[in-house]
Amino acid sequence: MAKIVLVTGGMGSGKSTLVGLLKAEGVPCYDADQAVKSIYRNDTELLERIEKSLGTKLRNEAGEFQPRLLAGVIFKDPSSLKKVESMVFPALAEDFRNWVYASVYASEGPEYADAQSAADGSEYAAAQSAAEPPAAPLKDLLIFESATALDKPEFPKLWDFCVWVDAPQDLRVKRCLLRARAKGDNELSTEEILERMALQGDLDMHRAEVDAVIVNEGEPAQLLADFKAIAGEKIRR
Repeated sequence: MAKIVLVTGGMGSGKSTLVGLLKAEGVPCYDADQAVKSIYRNDTELLERIEKSLGTKLRNEAGEFQPRLLAGVIFKDPSSLKKVESMVFPALAEDFRNWVYASVYASEGPEYADAQSAADGSEYAAAQSAAEPPAAPLKDLLIFESATALDKPEFPKLWDFCVWVDAPQDLRVKRCLLRARAKGDNELSTEEILERMALQGDLDMHRAEVDAVIVNEGEPAQLLADFKAIAGEKIRR
């Protein structure tokens, strides 16, 4: 049986780096935060229901979803945020279950996985079908990556095991600044990063929900080695 592992952590912790390394090892990985953005863009029926619930348009004249319009509503009104989450979370859970089904059966061959992707509506399975099969101790693992899953009490628990990637705050800030500069954002400040970090739940807040912690202070190779050790010693037992 495949085991689903939530990989989470704060900004600059290195969770996305870890997931990238796992993808390179052939482990199927699902990015929940990107999946939600895709749902907003592509599920017209859901978007119409959200607009009706909020009483405002979230698309431009061309019918394209405008994230800033949604953010302008839900970040000012917690009740609106709850309304949106109550509609989006079930859609995310359904998409994830479709992806899991297709990913598990990818071992039947790329043609089978591609067919399942088309039938189930998941955007992720076809890409995973081309990946090399993972070696032990990563075999039979599926990764669910989300920065916010533990912060949302209503978020459906879709995983069997939770790994929190952590790092000292000064290192996390440095990584965030470097990432922003690499993307051409020269205006993001340390103060802004700290403000955003303060909005996220920290490890102490979620410790009861976390099964293992990786302190990511070194090279990517060590980060991957630490995860493999956890996989072999805890996850697959």
